[in-house]
Amino acid sequence: MAKEVLWEVVGGATSDGILVRSGASLATRQDGQRLATGAVIRQIERTQGRVRYELVRGEGPNTGWVSLCLRGKDLLARRRSVDCGEVAGTRDERDDARQREAAKAATRAPGQERTGLEYPKLVFIVCAFAWVAGVLYLALFGTSQ
Repeated sequence: MAKEVLWEVVGGATSDGILVRSGASLATRQDGQRLATGAVIRQIERTQGRVRYELVRGEGPNTGWVSLCLRGKDLLARRRSVDCGEVAGTRDERDDARQREAAKAATRAPGQERTGLEYPKLVFIVCAFAWVAGVLYLALFGTSQ
């Protein structure tokens, strides 16, 4: 069975989606409607950082050409290749997954989303000060779970 390549639109969140053109060239006519962030498209052709697509799910023109990236930022994220006829998750399933991830992110400590590390919970701190020969020394003691 033939494989098809699916992409999800990840760019354009601040501009109501990404720009769609009628041809592969950046000089071709722009479509009046943008391809919405979150839309899933099927790749028909790919050349020079551009993808000719067919809309699978979401809002926007049914066909056209879009860029893979713009000014170093990804506009499309490749989804797994699937057998023809298989649909990779419904919009509701993706929305549920995004909501679960957002809830997890809200409970993370700063920087944790980048490193994946958990910060230990500090149980207690003991401070000790000592003045020795005109110098103040500070000692901090603590433990974590």
